Amino acid sequence: MARTAPTAKDDILAAAARCFARGGYRATSLREIADEYGGSKAALLYHFASKEEILSRLSHDHWAAVHELAADVRHRDGADARDAARAGMVDLAVAHRDVVAIVHAEMRAIIRLDSFRDDGEAMDEIADALAGRSARLDDQRMARTLLGAVATACREFEGADDATLRSALEALLTITLPGAAGHGAPPDEGAHRPPAVGAPAAEGATGQFGAATHRPGLPS
Repeated sequence: MARTAPTAKDDILAAAARCFARGGYRATSLREIADEYGGSKAALLYHFASKEEILSRLSHDHWAAVHELAADVRHRDGADARDAARAGMVDLAVAHRDVVAIVHAEMRAIIRLDSFRDDGEAMDEIADALAGRSARLDDQRMARTLLGAVATACREFEGADDATLRSALEALLTITLPGAAGHGAPPDEGAHRPPAVGAPAAEGATGQFGAATHRPGLPS
């Protein structure tokens, strides 16, 4: 029996999610998704124009939650911002655990895709809030490291119930961020926040979610 268009799209999205979970977004080809789906590549492209569109549709609800959290923390400061970002990320990860495991694992690459540039800016806002608005580079790096670790936790706790995953994430994100309690003190000399999406980073600085740039004397 031929599948109806809505059913076919849902089946393709489910197949893509399995492929992305196994091999990652960047390493997965449209052919692999088509094979997992049980149809031809042409049939897949009839419903979705590209792999990027598949990921966009698959992660739509997740990104809506990301933007909602970014809006919530935008006008908070210090410990209030950090606590709201931490609680919000736990709720988001539990609600969208499968997508978080895929998207957050390759965040630096995904937010450079045209469909996700605004989403990258929202993640930067959440990371800055998680760092308690600290201007110290190490605090910002730690915040982005913890956000990346959320994806690892979602993968490692695959099959665990929501309560178990929530407990693990709460423990993970309760790690004290260096200098967070001292928000408002003058920043260390040379400390700064990572640049916004698309802005060039200084040598030795970090971009989104700890993407280190080249340092003199080290292999790039």
